[in-house]
Amino acid sequence: MKSIPTYLLLFITIINMFSCSSDDGNGTDEEGQQDQNPNPVIVITPCLFEDLDITANATISIDCLLDLEGKTIEVPANVTFAFDGGDIFNGTLNFSSGGKIAGELLNSNLELQGDIQLIGNEFEFIASRWGIIEGEVTGEVAENNKTKINELLLFIKSLVASGSVDFKINSLDAYFKVDGYDHNDIASPRLGIKIPSDYNFILSDATYFRMYPNDNKNPTLVFIGDGVENITITGGNFIGDRDEHDYSLGAQEWGHLLRIGGANNIKVSEAEFVDAMGDGIDVHGYGHSFDPHHVPSTEVYIVNNTFRRNRRNQISVTAGSQIYIEENNFIDCSIHTDGSQGVAPGFAIDVEAFRANGLEYEIAEEIYIRNNSESGSRVGAFTIHTGDKVTIENNTVEGFISYSNTIGSKINNNKVKGVTDSQQNGGVAIWAGRSDKFDLIYDNEVIGNTVENYGTGILATNVDLTVGENTILECVRGIVIEDIKNADFYDNFIQSSMATSIGYSSGAAASFIDDITIRQTNKDAVFIDVQRDPFKFFGINTAEEEQDYTITIDNNVLTSPSTSTLACRGIIFTNNEIKEGGIRLTNLENSIISENNITATVNNAIRIDSGCADVIISDNILTTSQSCIFENNTDAINIQIEGNTCNEM
Repeated sequence: MKSIPTYLLLFITIINMFSCSSDDGNGTDEEGQQDQNPNPVIVITPCLFEDLDITANATISIDCLLDLEGKTIEVPANVTFAFDGGDIFNGTLNFSSGGKIAGELLNSNLELQGDIQLIGNEFEFIASRWGIIEGEVTGEVAENNKTKINELLLFIKSLVASGSVDFKINSLDAYFKVDGYDHNDIASPRLGIKIPSDYNFILSDATYFRMYPNDNKNPTLVFIGDGVENITITGGNFIGDRDEHDYSLGAQEWGHLLRIGGANNIKVSEAEFVDAMGDGIDVHGYGHSFDPHHVPSTEVYIVNNTFRRNRRNQISVTAGSQIYIEENNFIDCSIHTDGSQGVAPGFAIDVEAFRANGLEYEIAEEIYIRNNSESGSRVGAFTIHTGDKVTIENNTVEGFISYSNTIGSKINNNKVKGVTDSQQNGGVAIWAGRSDKFDLIYDNEVIGNTVENYGTGILATNVDLTVGENTILECVRGIVIEDIKNADFYDNFIQSSMATSIGYSSGAAASFIDDITIRQTNKDAVFIDVQRDPFKFFGINTAEEEQDYTITIDNNVLTSPSTSTLACRGIIFTNNEIKEGGIRLTNLENSIISENNITATVNNAIRIDSGCADVIISDNILTTSQSCIFENNTDAINIQIEGNTCNEM
């Protein structure tokens, strides 16, 4: 049996609705403006069932207002009710078998029973035909709106035998009350609008789903989950209660506009997500990763949407794989407003699976964040807090990009440009790693990015890292290296006119750097052009177990009015060309300075200060107006100087 609850409509109301003089019957009002939601019913002529010749296998074109007079009408086999500008209401049609009906004829005052299908898979929703009240309403009405639309979604789905439902909305502006409580005073996402499998939501720009203001910790406006699949949302506006929310009951930051929880083949595009109390979209799984009933979210496409002012994150991904977030515009994430303060994390996109006590409660992997734009985020643009095999590429952002706990991830070909004082003075544009999780983070890469106007271009740490072909412009520090092993830094172009700018340096918190290479693949151009130290490594590799650690700086071309400072253990500085500047050695141990071409216009080519031991300086070509090798110490131990060529300027 196919049925929905019956809602009484007065016949005179129908007459007035369909014969309004402000509409010419073609969806155009008296002023000539196109009606966003024209009612399909365009006739006012009443009729009764007895007036129609209904026999088996007949197709009946409804071109009148068919009043069933509260009766249940038995419909013969294989009868089709087609739409021709009319309507059917005030009763029940009971189809014996093979019945079909046009979507335009469906309404809340017509009940269907028996074997009945929709003609085609397309249904156009009109709020007034289903008792949904638009505009500002009471909580009771908003709750009723939610109940009715959920019933309607299931009802329409039941009328489609195969394939997906095309559910179209040309105009809607309604509140939906989606809060409530189940366990632990938490609102289940299932209290929201629930979209079944095999649904295409096709929404106009004039479609607004609004969350009714509430005081719950984590209400959900729209929920796609519990194993559903094959759903698209195209267009529409989803509006949260951020500045109207009641925050008096404590920490509240998980009210989301769309939750995708344990779903497959989901696409959300061309929509706007605005002013969520928590996130615009949250992607997660059903159950924990190790639960037998676990359902991850897979093949999720979030494409060409706009996100504004969502209070926590614009998008969070905590569990799932094959997640594609592409061509979206993220604006003002988590900013403070007059009505509410933004809350952590505060990123446009946050990949953050939950792990604790050695268990992976959630798994987030194979996530692709591409071709998006971001501006105005309170904290940052994109972060991989916890997740593996995440690709962040070809994005244009103002906020920083980072990863903390990840294996096999890529930050490639992005444009990061700082616009605030905090970004330009102390911010890090690309934060690659987390030293306190040292060998748990590995096999990542940062390649082909362009960074401008940040305090630090790239900060790098951890194990098995590749940082190459990045362009870093007008930053105070180009690349800062913290605790790290087995890393390749190649062809990174660093240029800055800032008075204190530095090329590569060890970080203030670094204690060791081992088995890294800083190199150019060719020497056709200057790749490091800064105003202070092109290289500055100090205070690292001092422990006894670190005496064989190495930092290889090879085949680079650089210039600076200042000198590079090498003040640590294990430097191999070879085959470099310094067009202007020099190098200063202090507390340098177990190191080699060899086969470099150094031109020092105002400085000594090589200066040896105190604390150096076991250093080979050989086969360099040194050109300077000062000293080629200036020994400014009394405590040097085993410094071998041989085969160098000294040229006066």
